[in-house]
Amino acid sequence: MIEVDSSAQNQAKIFRLILEAMSHPGRIVDFKVPSLCPPYGLSAEMATLLITLCDFQTSIWMKSKAVGIEKFLRFHAGATFTNTKSAATYAIVNDPEKLSSLEEFAQGTHEYPDRSTTLVIQVDTMSNDGRISLAGPGIANQTRFNVEKLGVVFWANVAANHAQYPLGVDLIFVSKGKIAAIPRSTQVQVQGQD
Repeated sequence: MIEVDSSAQNQAKIFRLILEAMSHPGRIVDFKVPSLCPPYGLSAEMATLLITLCDFQTSIWMKSKAVGIEKFLRFHAGATFTNTKSAATYAIVNDPEKLSSLEEFAQGTHEYPDRSTTLVIQVDTMSNDGRISLAGPGIANQTRFNVEKLGVVFWANVAANHAQYPLGVDLIFVSKGKIAAIPRSTQVQVQGQD
């Protein structure tokens, strides 16, 4: 279990867990952060992840800016906020089923593919079963992944995101005590559909 504080050693532990999730797409990683009390609308897990990844050079987008969240992340990470999806380094997504398109976010360029948005998506539950099949770097053969309430349209957008590789966005899913990631290099297929 990780206690949240500002020590470099603690931040390194948190960063390694995020790296484990990104390096093994679809793997659900334990991410327990019991001592943080973020403002309403930001889970302790999401707040910890953003504090670890963000700094004064990163910009954050969220659909409806909550003043408490903005103040909290400015104070703890020095991050700025933007109203433009394509200008965001990170996007806080609390209602992923309402995302119209992943292409509205920064996709990177061929010279700088790393200049894309990472979506940090709050979900209720996730599991390694269901109809979503993942393949690609970091996955031996394939793995199953499921996020409750995310339908075929969302996963079609994620599959289309991979088709642009090395451009595209990366996704980090956050739930109570867990994180998982689907980088743009991951092939996504809804089983039972061509």
